[in-house]
Amino acid sequence: MKAIILAAGKGTRMRPLTNQIPKPLIPICNFPTLIFVVNKILNAGIDSIGLVVSPDDKEKFEEFIRKFNLGKNVNIIIQETPLGVAHAVKIADKFIKNEDFLLYLGDNLIQDDLGFFKNNFQMIPKITTPPKKPIIKFSIIFSIFYIDNN
Repeated sequence: MKAIILAAGKGTRMRPLTNQIPKPLIPICNFPTLIFVVNKILNAGIDSIGLVVSPDDKEKFEEFIRKFNLGKNVNIIIQETPLGVAHAVKIADKFIKNEDFLLYLGDNLIQDDLGFFKNNFQMIPKITTPPKKPIIKFSIIFSIFYIDNN
């Protein structure tokens, strides 16, 4: 399983603070918010993380990766234009490579152990052939989607 962290937003509602620093890098207790997110994912046993960022902030996130020695775990994925969550997942397709993945919003902090969600998700039966009609099944914990390429 892999993880995708979305961190390409502009943080417009937090301006002027986000004029200088991307929202996921705003410090909490002197650490960037994003380090809490990355540690939560790594502690869940997911060690391959795609970080979707804006080209404007690429260097700031590269510095974050270097500072916290995350180069072997975190790969930067550039989202040229912020067109939403589904678009971010679409541009991460080469990183995902048809594997299961955890999608995490980079400016969110979740108190719960992500290992619970990862382990329970992996117990759900997989769809091996596309259904005739699109399926959308929701539960409190999981969302499973079949997306028709058309």
